[in-house]
Amino acid sequence: MGTISPFNDLNQTKNHGVLIVDDQRIMRLVLSSILDEAAIPILGQATNGLEALELYTQLKPTVVLLDLVMPAMDGFTTMEKLLTYDP
Repeated sequence: MGTISPFNDLNQTKNHGVLIVDDQRIMRLVLSSILDEAAIPILGQATNGLEALELYTQLKPTVVLLDLVMPAMDGFTTMEKLLTYDP
């Protein structure tokens, strides 16, 4: 896992798609299936908040589907950090 740095330009263009964040593989599969059927692009998947922050800074998704109870960093803390990066 790399380092996480805040955005330099908060007006950066967002990629149209979703970042799925859930520690349970089955939930990531279910969400992926639903999004695939709806033809909604999935930009990435993370298993905890730390991975989510890393991927968010790289992918700049339009939407983040975020589990609240996860190891390493829970969804509440992750959401707070995401909002500091991109209000």
